[in-house]
Amino acid sequence: MTAARRALTLASLVAGGLALLAADVAAQTYRWLDDKGAVHYVQGIDNVPERYRDPRLSSADRETAFEALKALRDLEALVALDMSGLVYQWRLSKLEEVVPKSLRAMRRGRVASTLSRALGHYRLAGQLYERGVAVSKDRAAGSAPGCQRLPRPAAPREPSGSDADRMAALQVVWRCASDQIAAAEALALRPGSGPWAERVKTPAKARP
Repeated sequence: MTAARRALTLASLVAGGLALLAADVAAQTYRWLDDKGAVHYVQGIDNVPERYRDPRLSSADRETAFEALKALRDLEALVALDMSGLVYQWRLSKLEEVVPKSLRAMRRGRVASTLSRALGHYRLAGQLYERGVAVSKDRAAGSAPGCQRLPRPAAPREPSGSDADRMAALQVVWRCASDQIAAAEALALRPGSGPWAERVKTPAKARP
C-alpha cells in the first residue's frame, strides 16, 4: 500500500469515527421533569429546554466564564451618559476581544447564553450610538425578565429620535446588560439545586 493510500485510509477511519461519535452524542437520551412534575424523555441535550440543563460548570469553563465576566464588568463600570460614541466603540472593541472567544471555548448552557445576551445588549448600545434610536417600534430581544423588548436602532434613511431619546434607550439597554451579567455571575458561583435533566443509559419511554 502506498503512503498516499495509507494516508487516505487513515483519514477515512478518523472521519468515520468522528461521525459515529457525533451520532452517539445526538442519540443520548435525557430525562427531565418540568414545573408541573411531568417527566419528559428526549434525544440529545439540545432538545432539553435550557432552563432544565445543568448549569454547573467544569473548572475550565468556570475560569473561562470569569474571564468573560471580568471584561463585561469592566465595561459596565465605565458606561455613562456623558461617554462619547467614539470612546464607547473603543471600549466595546476591547470587550469583543474577550467575550466571543470565551463563549466559543465554553460548552453551551445557561451561563454561556446569559453571557451572550449581555454582550448582545452592549452591541445594541453601540448601534444606538452609531444610528440613533428609532422613533417607531421596539424590537424583540429575548426572554430576560424586563428586557423582552428593547429600543430599536434607526434603519438607514429612517428618522431617529432626539438625543434625549437615545440617552433613555441607552440606559434601558445598559440596565438589561447589567441584569444579565449579574445572572451569569450568580449561575457561575451558585448554580442552584435543580432538578436538572439527567442522561439515562438506555432509552426510556415516557409513561402516559
